[in-house]
Amino acid sequence: MKKKIVFVIPFNNRYSSDAAGTADWIRSRIGIFMRYTLRSLLKQDTQRFQAFVLYRPQSEALIQAALAQHPPLPGHVSFVTKPVYEAKVAEAVKEYDLLYEVNLESDDMYHRSFVSLLERHVPKKSPVVLIPQYGYAYDSVQNRMARFFFWAPSFLTTVYPAEAYRAGLRLQLSQGYRSALTLPREFICVRQPIWINHVHSDNTGISFTRMSYWKLKGYTDAFSVPPWNNGARKAAHFGPEIADKNQIRRILNDYF
Repeated sequence: MKKKIVFVIPFNNRYSSDAAGTADWIRSRIGIFMRYTLRSLLKQDTQRFQAFVLYRPQSEALIQAALAQHPPLPGHVSFVTKPVYEAKVAEAVKEYDLLYEVNLESDDMYHRSFVSLLERHVPKKSPVVLIPQYGYAYDSVQNRMARFFFWAPSFLTTVYPAEAYRAGLRLQLSQGYRSALTLPREFICVRQPIWINHVHSDNTGISFTRMSYWKLKGYTDAFSVPPWNNGARKAAHFGPEIADKNQIRRILNDYF
Protein backbone atom coordinates (compact mmCIF):
# COMPACT_ATOMS: atom_id res chain seq x y z
CA MET A 1 0.00 0.00 0.00
CA LYS A 2 1.21 3.49 -0.81
CA LYS A 3 1.92 5.58 2.27
CA LYS A 4 2.23 9.30 2.74
CA ILE A 5 4.31 10.19 5.82
CA VAL A 6 3.67 13.63 7.27
CA PHE A 7 5.19 15.17 10.39
CA VAL A 8 2.94 17.61 12.22
CA ILE A 9 4.99 19.78 14.57
CA PRO A 10 3.11 22.04 17.00
CA PHE A 11 4.95 25.30 17.51
CA ASN A 12 2.82 28.02 19.08
CA ASN A 13 -0.60 27.09 17.66
CA ARG A 14 -2.02 25.66 20.90
CA TYR A 15 -2.56 29.01 22.65
CA SER A 16 -1.44 27.44 25.94
CA SER A 17 0.89 30.34 26.73
CA ASP A 18 0.75 34.07 26.02
CA ALA A 19 4.56 34.08 25.93
CA ALA A 20 4.47 31.83 22.85
CA GLY A 21 3.19 34.79 20.85
CA THR A 22 6.08 37.10 21.70
CA ALA A 23 9.08 37.88 19.54
CA ASP A 24 11.61 36.68 22.13
CA TRP A 25 9.89 33.31 22.61
CA ILE A 26 9.47 32.75 18.89
CA ARG A 27 13.07 33.72 18.12
CA SER A 28 14.45 31.44 20.85
CA ARG A 29 12.26 28.47 20.06
CA ILE A 30 12.87 28.65 16.32
CA GLY A 31 16.57 28.52 17.18
CA ILE A 32 15.99 25.35 19.20
CA PHE A 33 13.91 23.88 16.38
CA MET A 34 16.70 24.55 13.90
CA ARG A 35 19.47 23.14 16.11
CA TYR A 36 17.68 19.97 17.14
CA THR A 37 14.35 19.07 15.54
CA LEU A 38 15.11 20.16 11.98
CA ARG A 39 18.48 18.43 12.15
CA SER A 40 16.72 15.28 13.33
CA LEU A 41 14.36 15.43 10.36
CA LEU A 42 17.24 15.93 7.94
CA LYS A 43 19.15 13.10 9.61
CA GLN A 44 16.45 10.58 8.68
CA ASP A 45 17.67 7.71 6.52
CA THR A 46 15.06 8.64 3.92
CA GLN A 47 13.62 12.07 3.16
CA ARG A 48 10.39 10.66 1.74
CA PHE A 49 8.16 12.75 3.99
CA GLN A 50 6.75 16.22 4.47
CA ALA A 51 6.95 18.19 7.70
CA PHE A 52 4.69 21.05 8.73
CA VAL A 53 5.36 23.32 11.71
CA LEU A 54 2.12 24.88 12.99
CA TYR A 55 1.91 28.46 14.21
CA ARG A 56 -0.89 30.81 15.27
CA PRO A 57 -1.90 33.14 12.40
CA GLN A 58 -1.39 36.39 14.32
CA SER A 59 2.30 35.59 14.79
CA GLU A 60 2.94 35.38 11.04
CA ALA A 61 5.22 38.44 10.88
CA LEU A 62 7.24 37.36 13.92
CA ILE A 63 7.62 33.82 12.54
CA GLN A 64 8.85 35.07 9.18
CA ALA A 65 11.27 37.54 10.82
CA ALA A 66 12.75 34.77 12.99
CA LEU A 67 13.04 32.36 10.08
CA ALA A 68 14.87 35.01 8.06
CA GLN A 69 17.73 34.79 10.59
CA HIS A 70 18.42 31.18 9.54
CA PRO A 71 19.24 29.38 6.29
CA PRO A 72 16.17 28.66 4.14
CA LEU A 73 14.17 25.57 5.06
CA PRO A 74 14.32 22.58 2.72
CA GLY A 75 11.35 22.24 0.37
CA HIS A 76 9.68 19.45 2.33
CA VAL A 77 9.64 21.39 5.64
CA SER A 78 7.45 24.47 6.09
CA PHE A 79 5.83 26.68 8.71
CA VAL A 80 2.04 26.92 8.17
CA THR A 81 -1.20 27.67 10.00
CA LYS A 82 -3.52 24.81 10.94
CA PRO A 83 -6.06 25.44 8.14
CA VAL A 84 -3.27 25.52 5.56
CA TYR A 85 -1.88 22.30 7.03
CA GLU A 86 -5.23 20.53 6.74
CA ALA A 87 -5.64 21.61 3.13
CA LYS A 88 -2.10 20.68 2.12
CA VAL A 89 -2.29 17.22 3.69
CA ALA A 90 -5.70 16.50 2.17
CA GLU A 91 -4.24 17.38 -1.21
CA ALA A 92 -1.01 15.46 -0.62
CA VAL A 93 -2.70 12.13 0.18
CA LYS A 94 -4.81 12.03 -2.99
CA GLU A 95 -2.56 9.46 -4.66
CA TYR A 96 -1.94 7.37 -1.52
CA ASP A 97 -3.69 4.60 0.37
CA LEU A 98 -2.57 5.48 3.89
CA LEU A 99 -1.58 8.62 5.74
CA TYR A 100 0.96 8.31 8.55
CA GLU A 101 0.54 11.52 10.58
CA VAL A 102 3.54 11.76 12.92
CA ASN A 103 3.50 14.08 15.92
CA LEU A 104 6.81 15.66 16.83
CA GLU A 105 7.20 18.48 19.34
CA SER A 106 9.26 21.38 18.02
CA ASP A 107 12.22 20.70 20.37
CA ASP A 108 12.33 16.88 20.28
CA MET A 109 13.90 14.27 18.02
CA TYR A 110 13.34 10.85 16.45
CA HIS A 111 16.00 8.24 15.73
CA ARG A 112 17.30 8.52 12.17
CA SER A 113 15.67 5.16 11.28
CA PHE A 114 12.16 6.26 12.21
CA VAL A 115 10.81 7.17 8.77
CA SER A 116 12.25 3.95 7.35
CA LEU A 117 10.56 2.05 10.17
CA LEU A 118 7.22 3.62 9.24
CA GLU A 119 7.74 2.78 5.58
CA ARG A 120 8.17 -0.89 6.53
CA HIS A 121 5.32 -0.90 9.03
CA VAL A 122 2.18 -2.90 8.21
CA PRO A 123 -0.80 -1.71 10.26
CA LYS A 124 -3.00 -4.41 11.72
CA LYS A 125 -5.97 -2.06 11.31
CA SER A 126 -6.67 1.56 10.52
CA PRO A 127 -7.27 4.09 11.80
CA VAL A 128 -4.83 3.30 14.58
CA VAL A 129 -2.43 5.17 16.85
CA LEU A 130 1.14 3.87 16.96
CA ILE A 131 2.65 4.33 20.42
CA PRO A 132 6.41 4.09 21.12
CA GLN A 133 6.88 4.29 24.90
CA TYR A 134 10.69 3.99 24.98
CA GLY A 135 13.32 6.63 24.37
CA TYR A 136 15.78 8.92 26.10
CA ALA A 137 15.54 12.01 28.27
CA TYR A 138 18.27 14.46 27.27
CA ASP A 139 19.27 17.69 28.99
CA SER A 140 21.16 19.73 26.38
CA VAL A 141 22.22 22.36 28.93
CA GLN A 142 23.97 19.90 31.24
CA ASN A 143 24.69 17.27 28.55
CA ARG A 144 22.98 14.59 30.62
CA MET A 145 21.00 11.65 29.30
CA ALA A 146 19.00 8.75 30.71
CA ARG A 147 16.95 5.88 29.44
CA PHE A 148 13.30 6.80 29.66
CA PHE A 149 9.95 5.00 29.60
CA PHE A 150 6.82 7.09 29.34
CA TRP A 151 3.29 5.73 29.28
CA ALA A 152 1.70 8.51 27.20
CA PRO A 153 4.42 10.07 25.05
CA SER A 154 3.89 12.89 22.60
CA PHE A 155 5.63 10.73 20.01
CA LEU A 156 2.48 9.35 18.43
CA THR A 157 1.78 8.38 14.83
CA THR A 158 -1.81 8.10 13.64
CA VAL A 159 -2.47 5.90 10.62
CA TYR A 160 -5.53 6.83 8.54
CA PRO A 161 -6.99 5.43 5.34
CA ALA A 162 -6.25 8.33 3.02
CA GLU A 163 -9.78 8.69 1.72
CA ALA A 164 -11.23 8.59 5.23
CA TYR A 165 -8.86 11.39 6.24
CA ARG A 166 -9.90 13.45 3.23
CA ALA A 167 -13.52 12.86 4.24
CA GLY A 168 -12.83 14.33 7.68
CA LEU A 169 -12.01 11.34 9.90
CA ARG A 170 -9.83 12.28 12.90
CA LEU A 171 -8.94 10.39 16.05
CA GLN A 172 -9.35 12.93 18.83
CA LEU A 173 -6.95 13.21 21.77
CA SER A 174 -9.59 14.69 24.04
CA GLN A 175 -7.49 14.34 27.20
CA GLY A 176 -4.09 14.99 25.70
CA TYR A 177 -1.65 12.29 24.70
CA ARG A 178 -2.97 9.90 27.37
CA SER A 179 -6.09 9.61 25.19
CA ALA A 180 -4.06 7.41 22.85
CA LEU A 181 -4.56 4.59 25.37
CA THR A 182 -8.32 4.80 24.84
CA LEU A 183 -8.17 4.75 21.03
CA PRO A 184 -7.40 1.90 18.60
CA ARG A 185 -3.68 1.50 19.25
CA GLU A 186 -0.57 -0.49 18.55
CA PHE A 187 2.67 -0.45 20.54
CA ILE A 188 5.79 -0.14 18.40
CA CYS A 189 9.53 -0.18 19.12
CA VAL A 190 8.89 -2.17 22.28
CA ARG A 191 11.93 -1.82 24.56
CA GLN A 192 13.77 -0.11 21.71
CA PRO A 193 14.49 3.64 22.08
CA ILE A 194 13.18 5.64 19.15
CA TRP A 195 12.86 9.22 20.46
CA ILE A 196 14.54 11.87 22.58
CA ASN A 197 12.53 13.97 25.01
CA HIS A 198 14.60 17.14 25.03
CA VAL A 199 15.05 19.22 28.18
CA HIS A 200 16.57 22.64 27.56
CA SER A 201 16.81 26.19 28.89
CA ASP A 202 13.36 27.24 27.61
CA ASN A 203 11.40 24.41 29.26
CA THR A 204 8.89 25.60 31.83
CA GLY A 205 6.93 22.48 32.80
CA ILE A 206 9.66 19.87 33.14
CA SER A 207 13.26 19.48 34.22
CA PHE A 208 15.83 16.69 34.16
CA THR A 209 15.92 16.72 37.96
CA ARG A 210 12.16 16.42 38.27
CA MET A 211 12.08 13.58 35.76
CA SER A 212 14.80 11.74 37.68
CA TYR A 213 12.32 11.01 40.49
CA TRP A 214 9.96 9.15 38.17
CA LYS A 215 10.48 5.49 39.08
CA LEU A 216 8.34 2.36 38.85
CA LYS A 217 8.63 -0.17 41.64
CA GLY A 218 10.32 -3.38 40.61
CA TYR A 219 12.31 -1.90 37.73
CA THR A 220 15.80 -0.46 37.48
CA ASP A 221 15.94 -0.06 33.70
CA ALA A 222 13.36 1.93 31.72
CA PHE A 223 13.76 -0.41 28.77
CA SER A 224 12.72 -3.43 30.84
CA VAL A 225 9.27 -1.99 31.59
CA PRO A 226 6.57 -3.79 29.55
CA PRO A 227 4.21 -1.71 27.37
CA TRP A 228 1.78 0.21 29.56
CA ASN A 229 -1.79 -0.14 28.33
CA ASN A 230 -3.67 1.40 31.26
CA GLY A 231 -4.99 4.85 30.41
CA ALA A 232 -6.24 5.40 33.96
CA ARG A 233 -2.83 5.25 35.66
CA LYS A 234 0.34 7.20 35.03
CA ALA A 235 3.57 5.29 34.55
CA ALA A 236 7.04 6.61 33.83
CA HIS A 237 10.51 5.32 34.59
CA PHE A 238 13.67 7.39 34.42
CA GLY A 239 16.98 5.64 34.26
CA PRO A 240 19.54 4.55 34.48
CA GLU A 241 21.36 7.77 33.69
CA ILE A 242 24.11 7.33 31.11
CA ALA A 243 27.38 8.48 32.67
CA ASP A 244 29.69 7.82 29.72
CA LYS A 245 29.89 11.06 27.70
CA ASN A 246 31.21 9.19 24.67
CA GLN A 247 28.16 6.96 24.74
CA ILE A 248 25.92 10.02 24.95
CA ARG A 249 27.67 11.48 21.92
CA ARG A 250 27.23 8.22 19.97
CA ILE A 251 23.52 8.09 20.81
CA LEU A 252 22.97 11.72 19.86
CA ASN A 253 24.66 11.11 16.53
CA ASP A 254 21.78 8.80 15.63
CA TYR A 255 19.22 11.52 16.32
CA PHE A 256 20.57 14.81 14.96
